[in-house]
Amino acid sequence: MISNKDLYDEIKKIDDVIAKDSPVSEDEYRRSNLKALTLLLKLAHNIRTNSVTVMKHFKIEFPKAKETEEEG
Repeated sequence: MISNKDLYDEIKKIDDVIAKDSPVSEDEYRRSNLKALTLLLKLAHNIRTNSVTVMKHFKIEFPKAKETEEEG
């Protein structure tokens, strides 16, 4: 899991790129954008993991996976 310190360090790096007085290059922008999206994905995964842990602790039944209908 990503720690708060690591999360804030990465956010600071992205903020530094945005706060530059000089124009940000397209490459810097794309890398910062990708990093922000990666952090969001990691946080979403952490939330899911924590939810599953809480559900197991309280013996809550997991929802059944819905099967997708195949179009034919």
